[in-house]
Amino acid sequence: MTPSFCVGLQGLLSWTERGLFARMRKIAPNMVEKHASSLPLLLLAFAGSCALADSAPLAPAEASAPPAATPAPDAPLQADPLLHSGCLENGFSYIIRPTKEPAGQASMRLFINTGALDESEETRGISHFVEHMVFNGSRHFRRGELIPAMQRLGLGLGGDANAFTGMQHTLYKLDLPNLKPETVEFALTMLRDVADGATLADEDIERERGIILSELRAGDSASYRAEMAMMSKLVGGTRVVDYQPIGREEVILHCPAETIRAYYRDNYVPSRMALVITGDIAPQQAEEWVRRHFSGMEKRTAPERPAVGTPENRGAGSFVIPNDEAANSTVILAVVNPWTARPDTLEQRVGELPLDFACAMLNNRLTNLAQQAGYPFISARLIPREHVFGAADIFSLRVVTPPSQWKEGLSAAVGELRRALQYGFTPEEVQGAAVSLNARSRKAMETWAHVSAQALAHKIVGALESNSLITTPAEDARARAAGIRRILSRPSLCREALERAYDAGRARLILYGKVAEDATPTTLAGCYATACIRELAAPTQMMQRPFAYERIGEPGTVVSREEIADLGITTLCLSNGVRVNLKPLGRGMGRIYVSAAVDGGTMRLPLIPALDEMAQAVMSHGGLEAHSARELARLFAGHRVQSSFSMDEERFIFSGNTSPADLEWQCKLLCTSILHPGYRPEGEAHLRRSVPTFLRGTEASPLGAFGAQVTPSCFGDDCRFCFPTAEQFAAVNTAMVKDALTPFLQKGALELTLVGDFAVDEVLPLLLRSFGAMPPRAAEFSPLPEGARRVQMQPWGKHEVLYYDGSLDKTLVAQVRPAGDGRDLRRSRRLAILCSIASNRIFDVVRTELGEGYAPTMQVDLRQGYEGAATFAALSTGVEANREKVAAAMERALAPLGRGEISEEEFHLAMSPYLADADKAYRQPGFWLSSMLRLQSDSRALEMLRYFRSDAASISLEEIRALAKEIFGSGQQNTYFILPRGGSSEQEAP
Repeated sequence: MTPSFCVGLQGLLSWTERGLFARMRKIAPNMVEKHASSLPLLLLAFAGSCALADSAPLAPAEASAPPAATPAPDAPLQADPLLHSGCLENGFSYIIRPTKEPAGQASMRLFINTGALDESEETRGISHFVEHMVFNGSRHFRRGELIPAMQRLGLGLGGDANAFTGMQHTLYKLDLPNLKPETVEFALTMLRDVADGATLADEDIERERGIILSELRAGDSASYRAEMAMMSKLVGGTRVVDYQPIGREEVILHCPAETIRAYYRDNYVPSRMALVITGDIAPQQAEEWVRRHFSGMEKRTAPERPAVGTPENRGAGSFVIPNDEAANSTVILAVVNPWTARPDTLEQRVGELPLDFACAMLNNRLTNLAQQAGYPFISARLIPREHVFGAADIFSLRVVTPPSQWKEGLSAAVGELRRALQYGFTPEEVQGAAVSLNARSRKAMETWAHVSAQALAHKIVGALESNSLITTPAEDARARAAGIRRILSRPSLCREALERAYDAGRARLILYGKVAEDATPTTLAGCYATACIRELAAPTQMMQRPFAYERIGEPGTVVSREEIADLGITTLCLSNGVRVNLKPLGRGMGRIYVSAAVDGGTMRLPLIPALDEMAQAVMSHGGLEAHSARELARLFAGHRVQSSFSMDEERFIFSGNTSPADLEWQCKLLCTSILHPGYRPEGEAHLRRSVPTFLRGTEASPLGAFGAQVTPSCFGDDCRFCFPTAEQFAAVNTAMVKDALTPFLQKGALELTLVGDFAVDEVLPLLLRSFGAMPPRAAEFSPLPEGARRVQMQPWGKHEVLYYDGSLDKTLVAQVRPAGDGRDLRRSRRLAILCSIASNRIFDVVRTELGEGYAPTMQVDLRQGYEGAATFAALSTGVEANREKVAAAMERALAPLGRGEISEEEFHLAMSPYLADADKAYRQPGFWLSSMLRLQSDSRALEMLRYFRSDAASISLEEIRALAKEIFGSGQQNTYFILPRGGSSEQEAP
């Protein structure tokens, strides 16, 4: 779902922000690399707290700090009191934190304080190589045994189990679906094997070289190379530039096996390790697990870590870096400073807050400007500080513009930065920033009692990475409150902090991406110099109007009420025709999810290419008739309300999540989003600016070309499945969206779903004042147009060569097969099992045996709105010369499925994680919300909820064998080779 707006200033969502270097690592997207020192220093912070030394009318929210928790407001920061941490005699550290969410589950993270920056010239990439190898033979698991052992226990690789290598750290992750003794014992045995039990046999190392080389090639791109060139201009002279986790090809292919084993022995030592355990556990029991499994590790001294270095050039400079894959230009203004260690103290957090405030307020201005039609930049954002792996601290401004408007975009963004420096910030902006940060604190505190094991593990790992204290939201709020009090007493602190961070004379300018002819280092420097001397007017005051839709109408009544006792669901029909589904999930979680599904959807819109995309943009960015999205953000500052718009084939869906205290405002906002959408120009402007990037993505990568070209190959020119062209985007507009949506939004049937922290009888009055007060709605959802579900697929049996614009040898091999009707829920569950089995086959043959693809996979696209439109696709990246070999390997892996050749073991390995995920689903709010969206309007929804687990458990091997014969034995298949344009095969193709 794309939010139309999210209340709050985004720069204040955390103490640090992801920035320019967020992608420059081989690490999970949700992980943030920061500098860290040795683990024992971190554990000293826990001394003394651990077992071992280790609704009314809408009114402006108060800007005063939230009530300070004990200890006193100016006391030193305190660690989370529920942490249990310690250090074994061999130096191995552990951090244990119990939580009841999810019940009967736990998360484990083995954090190893070594990464790419610990390598030498001869071992560049070895920390990542070792991460691969620990899954390929160890003390207790021979090569090929570990993943099946995981699957038997319900652990899915990639979701429940994964590993990541970063610049300074390596992380091994396990999320246990249950706490059965065999599951816990397996997890600890596996992690101990990771710590010191990897065999690293010569033959296994040789097999893995090709796989890692495939990963290197898969990650290589013009965009990656441009980013690496940008990095060299910012932190050149440091090891960060040359020591990326993926490594170098010559090292991957030729590094001696004994060198790899030596690196593992030297760097995987207890003093560099910490085991994090969170979940529904007794801390004393978990501590016993740690001692039993890890106290036997040999105490060894870690090698001295190489110095990261200091950027060799921190002065002004201008650089242009082309990237053929990009559609836009990005200009970065960066001020580079040497890295400085900053202890995580109350004083440090308070001292950093003025700059965070300043950047958040300025980012809010920049975002508002970017939403205006015709403004010269697409987006602009300040990053207050980025700690670059112990090498540098960088303050930066990042501006994305159309290539022809890079000068105007840079000038406008620099002008706003200078305006803030010259005039500071208005009292309303400072007040709004304080309100937003207080709301952030309240939200975190309200949900902390029900924080999940995974979230806790992520938080603790983040603290290990940054060498910071693990604090509770109440303690975070106390630090923020101290900083807010200081700012409110002297708002000029924000401007002063910005002035210290931005040294105009040392700004390094980089333009990269699609480069216009007039973009040179000289013109870049000249444009910046001109922008720095422009005269600027003071910022204008924004007038605050009251919310125009406080009263929806006369409150309605409940016409009928039904209890679905076995599911804990209450359904209502209101006097205006609105249907309501309510699923309480227990008190104390502090969050309520709300979705209003309105009759409509893509199947009921006119069949006009790109109208779906225009509708999504207009509804997501258009605000309300009386209030723009920017004004709504100001109106609801400090309140937890959202309005998101999405569509499926049969519904327009308006969603948000809120706190119990703000539920009525959340409901009123969603009501008015349905009844009074803004249809403002901001949405259309947003889409038109996004189209070049979208289209370039379909042209410049193998996967983009797969989506853009294979779908028409399967479905012909059916615009329901094809990507729009630039001309088709240009032909749709806001007025067409308004004409198409208005009849549905004003009177169409509406089904409302609430899931979360509430009691049914308590929320009824406010529901009647909001959704119950809407004008009468249609009682039933309208029938679909004749033939809306029918699909005419093209004849199968194609063998095609397709092309994308690229200068690197990256080839995608794809095999696509028809998979029948994805609307059949029982069939879809069985397709999921078959997909898992087929994925394992592809993985084993293409990756493990051939070493030709890093992540070969099988995916099923159900297309549940349509009859008989589901497809299976096998995908593998590689190099052009090996495309036929990969295609033959795919065929070899999948052909036996067409004969129904599936073993009991394969079936069990696919079923165990699927059933474990099914059990988890019933504890997730998102599962209930999506499953109840059509509870009263689609009989299949109740069947899915009531019988999902029992039907999943009833899936038999014979059913899967029969399904495999149908899909893989039919002979219906298309094969595609997607190659870089201009390669040798382009001349060979007919």
